[in-house]
Amino acid sequence: LQQQRQLDKAIELYRQAICLKPDFSVALLNLGNALADMGNIGAATECFKQALTIDPTSATAHFNCGNIHLNQGRLEDAIACYRKTIELEPDHASATTRLMHLLQRLCQWEGLATLTSRVIELFEKNTEPASPFPLLAIETSMEQRFRFTKNYARQAFGNTTDPDINTNFRFACG
Repeated sequence: LQQQRQLDKAIELYRQAICLKPDFSVALLNLGNALADMGNIGAATECFKQALTIDPTSATAHFNCGNIHLNQGRLEDAIACYRKTIELEPDHASATTRLMHLLQRLCQWEGLATLTSRVIELFEKNTEPASPFPLLAIETSMEQRFRFTKNYARQAFGNTTDPDINTNFRFACG
């Protein structure tokens, strides 16, 4: 339902699931995401914190908290959450990419070269559909950018054989 943008119904069902099983951390995370999508950031934050109380080793909960902090401009808190996410799930490409981008924004250069290499490695492994746009700030070949962007689009929007899309990717990436 959430993917179909039926957020009100999804929220209702997540709340029912949590009533039946109050320690259902995945339902709390999904409820938090749906609430955030609806713009209810305070309630979403509470869901993520509650999920962390139930499972402090949830990389997803730490990542979601990092995203909330990032959107609120609390960059140091976001960095801490992304670091914890990576500690718990080293192949989390989105957290690694966002951490790299934040460190660049804040001119925190220590360890950035290693982190940048790790981002490229994760994109080469194609572990998840992390946004390729921060890669524009690092040295990668045009072929790598094309491949990373195409993989992201394929994972995020479905596998397509549309020749116009493939042509547009090639044009956009050189």
